[in-house]
Amino acid sequence: MVIGIIAAITVPVIMSNYRKKETATGLKKIYSSVMQAIKQTEIEQGVPIEQLVLKENQPQTESDFDKYFAKYFNTSNSSNYRCSYDNSCEGILQLSDGSQILRWYHGIIYVDVNGIKGPNRVGVDRFDIPVKSSGVKSRESLLEYCKGGYPCSSNNCYPHDKARACFELIRYDGWEIKDDYPNKI
Repeated sequence: MVIGIIAAITVPVIMSNYRKKETATGLKKIYSSVMQAIKQTEIEQGVPIEQLVLKENQPQTESDFDKYFAKYFNTSNSSNYRCSYDNSCEGILQLSDGSQILRWYHGIIYVDVNGIKGPNRVGVDRFDIPVKSSGVKSRESLLEYCKGGYPCSSNNCYPHDKARACFELIRYDGWEIKDDYPNKI
């Protein structure tokens, strides 16, 4: 009976720690792949990435993504992106490790670290990776933003702010998901 009680207490903790490590490692890996693709693009094109894809009021197209980035990822299928009027490209680039690039929007790459496996929730397995650093914020502000997104007015609020803040928090914490991380993993 004592062994059963100990197991009931320790097994969930062990599983939670495993999921946290798996998520942080997957996020670090896909971030590294994105940064390598950016560096390769800058070398090939001879200009900083900002001059290619971060121009204000200039639409990004699926051919931009394919031209500048997709070819540098190890994929299990071809790029399936479609772009819309709001300067965003959506679709799925299935990477060979099972992770996915889901959306590309004006210098933000939306990723799912475990692909089609659940839970497919922002801050748990889906994150926004900024192509250009969004600036250093305090850990406290990142933690607060990861809980509920950046403070915003009614006409200036974006659902992906939380995904970016959670990514930045994990990166700030040295690619570790600490005990006070606000989203259950």
